[in-house]
Amino acid sequence: NVDFCVLAGDIFDEPVPSHTSLFKSINSFRIAKKAVNKTKLKIEKNGEITDLKCDSLPILTIHGNHEFRGKEFKTALDVLNLAGVLVYFHAGKITVEKDNEKVCVFGLGAVPEKKALEVLQYWAPKTESDACNLMLLHQGFKDFMAIDDDMIATLSLDDLPKGFDLIINGHLHWYNEQKLGETTFLLPGSTISTSIKKLEAEKPKGVCFFDTKTKQITFKPFPKQRKMFYHKTNFRE
Repeated sequence: NVDFCVLAGDIFDEPVPSHTSLFKSINSFRIAKKAVNKTKLKIEKNGEITDLKCDSLPILTIHGNHEFRGKEFKTALDVLNLAGVLVYFHAGKITVEKDNEKVCVFGLGAVPEKKALEVLQYWAPKTESDACNLMLLHQGFKDFMAIDDDMIATLSLDDLPKGFDLIINGHLHWYNEQKLGETTFLLPGSTISTSIKKLEAEKPKGVCFFDTKTKQITFKPFPKQRKMFYHKTNFRE
């Protein structure tokens, strides 16, 4: 019973998924066809505004580092976008309107970490005062990394633009929610355990619901999920 969905990248685990993976993904996303789109969508990029036609539940997504192949290549998300099962965008803004309420979804897909801060500052997204403003990112952040290396992360939480109600980062795989002034910074996490980290063993996987009027987030864990066990052993001599 939602009006639209957002995905912050890494829908696939590799840049060129198999035909079986593409088949399964299209078949899964087609579930959204059972819902009728009750919103009006517009996309703005490079100063041009275009109406988006969507006859089912809108699924708005950016690419992650696992899908990115370079400017000259099409990604698996381009295929899903052409198939009409999701809306893939990058360095742009999608406006969602329903019943006199407006939500602006800004999206910046994964870029090389060494260039992330430079690209974000160049893009410089501007929020709208009469709307709820969301931003999708897929980057590493120094605040969550154990190693200070610009090949791993150049962004810090302090570098994020102001004025957003919710900023969603899809790069890190565990669930986390924190306030940055008036902004909520959300790591929704992956749908399955994918890395050997203590946080992945401690925190359940699930989906987040965001109320654009109250600005409240509700986390719903998946009823069935594969457990991961993490144990650390210290050796002496």
